[in-house]
Order: sequence, then structure tokens, then C-alpha cells
Amino acid sequence: MITSIATATEQQSAAAEQINKSVIDVNRVSDDTATAMSESTIAVSDLARMAENLDHVVKKLITE
Repeated sequence: MITSIATATEQQSAAAEQINKSVIDVNRVSDDTATAMSESTIAVSDLARMAENLDHVVKKLITE
């Protein structure tokens, strides 16, 4: 009986450690995703600004 309780305790401890590792991994992936989204937002803003500049240049060339 005591052996089976000890075995179950060890298994539960191992499972808790695995869950903790998984939570840490999810947190890291979440942080990476947030960083990538911030970088994407900046890139999209830059592209929108460039598209607007290109539009102005094209309109200027058409009217000349």
C-alpha cells in the first residue's frame, strides 16, 4: 500500500513538472508571438506610408 502511494506521488510529481514545463513553453511562445505581432504592425505601417508616398509620386507624374 505504501509503495503504491509512493509510486503515485512520484508520478503526480513528474506530471506536475511536465505541466510546469509546458506552461513555461506556452508563455515563451506567447511572448515570441507578441513580439512578432509588434514587428508586423510596424512593418504594415511602413508599407502603408510607402504606398501613400508612391501614390503621390504616381499622381504627380500623371499630372506633369
